[in-house]
Amino acid sequence: MGARSAVAAVLWDADGVLQQVPASWFELLGQAIGDEQSLALLDLLLPQMEDAARGTVAMTEQLPAALEERGLAEHTDQVSEVWGTIEPLEETRSFVRELRAAGFGCHLATNQDDLRTSYMRARMGYDELLDRCFYSCEIGAAKPDEEFFHRVATELEVELGELVFVDDTLENVHAAQACGLPALYWHHRDGVDALRQRLSAFGVEAG
Repeated sequence: MGARSAVAAVLWDADGVLQQVPASWFELLGQAIGDEQSLALLDLLLPQMEDAARGTVAMTEQLPAALEERGLAEHTDQVSEVWGTIEPLEETRSFVRELRAAGFGCHLATNQDDLRTSYMRARMGYDELLDRCFYSCEIGAAKPDEEFFHRVATELEVELGELVFVDDTLENVHAAQACGLPALYWHHRDGVDALRQRLSAFGVEAG
C-alpha cells in the first residue's frame, strides 16, 4: 500500500498511447487536394510544427495561410478536417478508466498544435476520460523540454516524483526521467498487458 500511495497520478501521452493517426491519413489528405499538393503543403507546415506545439505559432492561422499560398483556400475546411482525423485506442482508454476507478489520477500530457487540440477536445472525450488535460500549445512548453513536465506538476500541485509518465517516444521518456519524473516507454502495439506490468513496478495497479 505504501508504494501505491507514493504515486499521485499517471500522465498519459496521446498519439501512440491513447489515440493514433489512421494509416489512411495521407490518403485522406490526397483525396482533398491531391498527393502532389499534399506533399507541398506538408513541406510548408512541418518546419513550423515545433513552434506550433509550443504555442508560439497558431496552426489555426498557419494552415489556412499555407493553403492560400498554394491557391487552395477553398479547401481549408476539408483539409482542417483531415488534420483532426484521429482514431481512439479503446483498450488503453478502458485501462485508464480502471485506474481512475482504483483511485489514481490520470491526466493527458501531449504535444499538440492548437488546431489538432480543438479536434481532440471536440471528438475524443478526454475531458470525461481524464481528470485534466495538458496540451503543449496551451502551457507554452513541449516535450522533451523539461519545462513541460515542471509546468504540469506545478499545475497539479504535486512533486514530479509523485507522477508516472507514459509515452511512446524514448526521447520524451528520458527527458522526464532526467528531471526526476518516473517514466516508462510504451506503445499501444506492446499491448495493455505489458502496460499493466510496467506500471505495476511503480505501484500503479488497477485493483
